[in-house]
Amino acid sequence: MIKSNRLKEMEAYIISKGVASMEELCRLYDISMNTCRNDVAELAKKGSILKVYGGVTSNVPSKKTNLVSIDERKTQNIQCKRDIAKAAACYVEQGDIIFIDSGSTAVNLLDFIDDKVKITIITHSVDVLMKASKLPNIELFCFGGRYQAATGCFVGMGIGNAFERYNINKAFMGTKGITETGAVTDSSMGEYEIKKWAVSRAEKSVLMADSRKFGRAGLMSYCNLEDVDVLVSDRMAPDGLVELCEQNNTELRLV
Repeated sequence: MIKSNRLKEMEAYIISKGVASMEELCRLYDISMNTCRNDVAELAKKGSILKVYGGVTSNVPSKKTNLVSIDERKTQNIQCKRDIAKAAACYVEQGDIIFIDSGSTAVNLLDFIDDKVKITIITHSVDVLMKASKLPNIELFCFGGRYQAATGCFVGMGIGNAFERYNINKAFMGTKGITETGAVTDSSMGEYEIKKWAVSRAEKSVLMADSRKFGRAGLMSYCNLEDVDVLVSDRMAPDGLVELCEQNNTELRLV
């Protein structure tokens, strides 16, 4: 494709979608990462898009948002999410200090933790906070900040630094999508720092994602599959995801 045409198509694609990862653009236009960076730099000079960590976002005002509300996500694929959360709960042990992410799958984790198992939970999710506060076997810590209504959690650039004060045994994480190269992504710029810190700080990271998340990408990559110890997914997981877990020494548990 002629460069000028590619730039026009890429610009229109980013503006229409709102956000895109660099890997997504490389795959879509069959170009190298270096070429993609050069293209994005040219478009950014025009002012129609903005370069952010791991991807690009439209700088053209739009009524659309890439953040799916937490209420909408709760109603999607409910039984599969509960099955995944139940399997992930098996990794919770007596005395653990765990981080629970704000994903719609993660909040279900609390339904499957034995009430005789005493643990400490650290979270930025309002749903997790409300549910965990009613359980007598849990000591609870919640990071405050700006409330992000769309995802039902607290966000803020300084929240991630708070993790330096805590030791975390296990982090139970959600994701917008896992790319074909193993990038674990999210679409919330406000949560990016929190997710990245949680994975880097935890002794073990458990990622909860149904098979539909494979091949999809959010705006930012907060870790790679090689940083994940366990991926809990469903039995519809494609061969590509199975192979990717093997390549990255990630335990894959299918439910």
